[in-house]
Amino acid sequence: MTLVQASIADDGNSVVLIADRLLTRRLSRDLPSYEFESATPKILFRGNVGIGFAGLSLYAEISTRSLNKEKDFDKITGIISKCVRHEREKFIEGEVRILTGVSAKEFFTNPQLAIPPEVRESIYGMMGEFDIECNAVVAGFDKNNKARIAVVDEDGDIVEVTPFGFASIGTGSPFSIVYFDQHGYDTRMKRNEAIVFAFEAKKWAEAHTGVGDRTDILVFDKGKKPISIYDDNEKMKQLRNAYEVELKKHRQMRVALYQKVFKN
Repeated sequence: MTLVQASIADDGNSVVLIADRLLTRRLSRDLPSYEFESATPKILFRGNVGIGFAGLSLYAEISTRSLNKEKDFDKITGIISKCVRHEREKFIEGEVRILTGVSAKEFFTNPQLAIPPEVRESIYGMMGEFDIECNAVVAGFDKNNKARIAVVDEDGDIVEVTPFGFASIGTGSPFSIVYFDQHGYDTRMKRNEAIVFAFEAKKWAEAHTGVGDRTDILVFDKGKKPISIYDDNEKMKQLRNAYEVELKKHRQMRVALYQKVFKN
């Protein structure tokens, strides 16, 4: 599907938001969804708050439109949560009506309805599948100028992950999280080093086939305007080239090491 990750750096004075450009689209309920690479970044900012979505592009677009020009961290998070909950309720309503002919409210509140037990059991069994495939990362600074990260999950619940210092969503998230954990990420890390670390974690996550190669970065510094490093930006090209040079050095070092160890 995708990858969006955020991290707090420089003792809370900076926040880094990074993502690929893969999105998922579904034409209808009867057709399978498919992935495509957007021509434009899928991370955006309102003031000093960044937002990145994973999952179906439709719900990302609905949530983005609902934001309007809102710049408050908590309000942005609340709007996205409300949108996800609303779209999920609409989805459940449609599914229940198709299967039973009654509204979801009637179905769940009136056990006396003349609905076959197997249909009722099927609906309750599918409750875990009634997700709309949309979640989001909100990262940046709140009205108190505090660096924060929150995740809105597929149920519309808001999870504050600021204490962890970083967060990842999308199919590539397990790889990204492992990189942050195993390579000792620290929120005291200076801002520029944190940008490189975030880029490395994203490249690590590309091991999953559902993470795209194109990369966009937004950097938020306390009291300053956001900085964008988009995929076609010269700074991104330099970052990518430097990463490839380091990879090549690492491979050469590994070759030299095994040649020395196993020379006999």
